Amino acid sequence: EGVLRFQRGGYHLRHCSFPAALISNRNRLCLVHATDWNMLQVTDLKTLEVLTERADYQRLDYFHCRLVPSPEQSRLAENGWMWHPLGTVRTWYIDPWLSENPYESDDGESVKEFCHREYVWDTPLVWLNDQRLAGWGGGGDDKSLFPAIRIFDVSSGREVDWFPGPEVDNQGWLAFHEVLYAVSPLGGTTIWDIKTGAMLCRLEDFQPTAFHQGRFLTVTADGAVETIIQPRV
Repeated sequence: EGVLRFQRGGYHLRHCSFPAALISNRNRLCLVHATDWNMLQVTDLKTLEVLTERADYQRLDYFHCRLVPSPEQSRLAENGWMWHPLGTVRTWYIDPWLSENPYESDDGESVKEFCHREYVWDTPLVWLNDQRLAGWGGGGDDKSLFPAIRIFDVSSGREVDWFPGPEVDNQGWLAFHEVLYAVSPLGGTTIWDIKTGAMLCRLEDFQPTAFHQGRFLTVTADGAVETIIQPRV
């Protein structure tokens, strides 16, 4: 056993989460991670081979934030920002990035950009399926921002639906499994019908740490991990 250490420099670190995500590709377990504020790489966790090695250093004017793989591991999504600052949701295909074009995450043919908002970025995202992505926050900038869920078709980049939603802002996170879960460090967990936009349930004392394959995970004060079966509505 060993410890992998990743750094991304010190440029505006306090303004965005460290980008990291586990993905499965062609029977390989890989870690997507930042190596600079505007650079992502992919490391095979078994061989420690860098799968996106570049011949030169291409600078992308985009600050990477938390990464969200799609359910079938075909795409990655993130909600980062660029100057002046402008928050922008981006998606791209994983397979061509690892097998054909190491610059795919920068400006490859599969990159889509949408949901542009001034001074708003790193807010929660969750995939509903491999074609639709839900993001938190209505409005076009930080001054007009209001609690809402916006749903995008990632192939076209068009917004296809929205509804007034949970108050999670960028401190919380979203999960989806038949219904939408919104977890907030202040308000607990709320459960939403994605089709009607109705809130189905509020669990004020339920604040899990993560969600995976229909189960919530909670890390206790002593470092133990508890598994909680998905609450039923």
